Amino acid sequence: MTRRLTVLLAEDEALIRLDAAQMIAGAGLRVIEARSGDDALRLAGEAPDILVTDVEMPGALDGVALAHALRRDLPTLGIIVTSGRQAVTADALPPGALFLPKPYRSEELLNALARIAGGGLGGA
Repeated sequence: MTRRLTVLLAEDEALIRLDAAQMIAGAGLRVIEARSGDDALRLAGEAPDILVTDVEMPGALDGVALAHALRRDLPTLGIIVTSGRQAVTADALPPGALFLPKPYRSEELLNALARIAGGGLGGA
């Protein structure tokens, strides 16, 4: 039996988090939800395969700092950074991370997840 990929979703806006969590779960992935970078850092002990994080969040860590911190601890972690207010350049992100501007459509998020996961998502 194949283990389901786990996505750590860090998003402070409740409605966006709910919508994204439904999209991710609908693709057959396990979702761990975090409301801030601090929450996500704490929940990273559940060994996620992919991080999907907003840039702007409450707490000590924004999404970019969170991505770098988790990549240090989880070197194979796939990363998708999102924002509706600012574009993040590739050189600001950990190697291999993707930037997805908000608002994103379901297929855009699923395509980004499939790229990070190497194309192996049932819903993408």
